[in-house]
Amino acid sequence: MTFTRNSLGQITSLNDHSLGYYYSNTFVNYSIGSDGEYISVQITLTHGSSSSQYVDEYIYSGGWITQINRHLSDNNRWKINYSYDDKGNVIRITKYNGSDSLMSSIEFVYDNKSNPVESVDDPYLLETIYLSGYNNPLAAKYNESDGTITYVSHTYTYNDIGKPITDITSLSYDSSFYYQDQLTQYIYH
Repeated sequence: MTFTRNSLGQITSLNDHSLGYYYSNTFVNYSIGSDGEYISVQITLTHGSSSSQYVDEYIYSGGWITQINRHLSDNNRWKINYSYDDKGNVIRITKYNGSDSLMSSIEFVYDNKSNPVESVDDPYLLETIYLSGYNNPLAAKYNESDGTITYVSHTYTYNDIGKPITDITSLSYDSSFYYQDQLTQYIYH
């Protein structure tokens, strides 16, 4: 994976050559406003000789991204809304299709820590990586439009200044009662 940054250190593009995945190349190009906020991102996914593109546009309120409008094609659009608590943690994500029908929702419960990670500047990954552990979620409930519910819980250990150093993530699924654990270790520089 290679990154390009502007003079302020913000990521302006990335190129991901993930051999072995369905999409062998992902190219991401960001638009950044004069105020330094990410305005949009264009993602190009390539598999062999075929490629597809989509664009995410970011809407802010009070400095926080509150909505992402995803344009997969002219006829296929999504809207993803974000709600925050008073510490800046994302507490709810709702995804809607182009007809404003609910596709899925995620609800989060956090510990009493406030934003332990000092810098995350990749809005391309906001929906997935940013929410997988950066703000210490204790529990999450994922509701899909087909009625599937997934529960995720986290158990942390912390260093002497209150930042997480390990996270045991447990997943369980309503329909199959499947359960798995995963260990994540945080390294700070």
